[in-house]
Amino acid sequence: MKQTVKKSLCSLLVLIIVITSSLTAFAVTSGDVNSDGKVNSIDALCVLSHAVGITPQKFNKAVADMNNDNKINSIDALMILNIAVGNLTTDTDSSGSLKNASEITDYYNKAINKVISSKAGFKKDRETVLHSLDGGALLKIQLVVDMVHNFLGVGTTQWDNTKGKQTNLCKASLTADDIKQATCVNNNGIYTITMTLRGSTNSANSSASYDNSPLLRSGVYAGKGDKIAYDYKNSDNIYTAINGVDNCKTDSVSENITNAKIIAVINSKTGNLQSLTVSWDWSVELTNVKYTIVGIKQAKGNATTTVSLYDVRF
Repeated sequence: MKQTVKKSLCSLLVLIIVITSSLTAFAVTSGDVNSDGKVNSIDALCVLSHAVGITPQKFNKAVADMNNDNKINSIDALMILNIAVGNLTTDTDSSGSLKNASEITDYYNKAINKVISSKAGFKKDRETVLHSLDGGALLKIQLVVDMVHNFLGVGTTQWDNTKGKQTNLCKASLTADDIKQATCVNNNGIYTITMTLRGSTNSANSSASYDNSPLLRSGVYAGKGDKIAYDYKNSDNIYTAINGVDNCKTDSVSENITNAKIIAVINSKTGNLQSLTVSWDWSVELTNVKYTIVGIKQAKGNATTTVSLYDVRF
């Protein structure tokens, strides 16, 4: 029985080698299933052995599924053989194959937007830690404190976005100009992208609002109005929310964003996002704030928000 299996494997291997001569070169990652630092016909044979139920003692499944179809079979062996004969190239650059901020932001944008266009399922946590809040006499009114905490999302809020439904993400459109520093590390075809965003300010009053923060282009949930579900709440959101409550009023709002950072883990074979963490510090200042008969000239506070996306299901 074993002899028959070996003969079948050898025949299949010969057939695959013949087929490789007609294929065109393109780039893939991994294939070193026996972890000897080389990608060659031995790795292909190991994959074929595994496919028929004879798994070698030293076999790394994590780098065997070359086309990421959740199967390990002769197709993966074919791709490995193509690497061995030079028709495919394998990226083993541990510093990452995306070399500059322009390439990194473009790749990141595509991964985020694929989640939206595919209506992928995912879980999301948003945590907002309030470091300080100076509201004078207004904060002696518990209803005001509760409204502020509720709107800003103080604490941790969790969502489970069902696959096939509209996501509470926004389209990403970051550019190199938004980035202070960007790196991409490649670990067996899994890209870990880390980006530090430039600081920004935004403002809103009765006549105009302004915001050009990179966070607006990062993919985190944001937009117009006073929607509580927004992850990033800018001056316009806060101004609209306050002035939209009966007996509440503020003349202007200004906000400062610092230490904004993105960490995205992306499968380079498919371009699928695996996880995302976006965090930033923010401070806000309001002028002439009033609730019923209680008013103060200035209110301010600062906080840190962290958004985590995980368990992404395409």
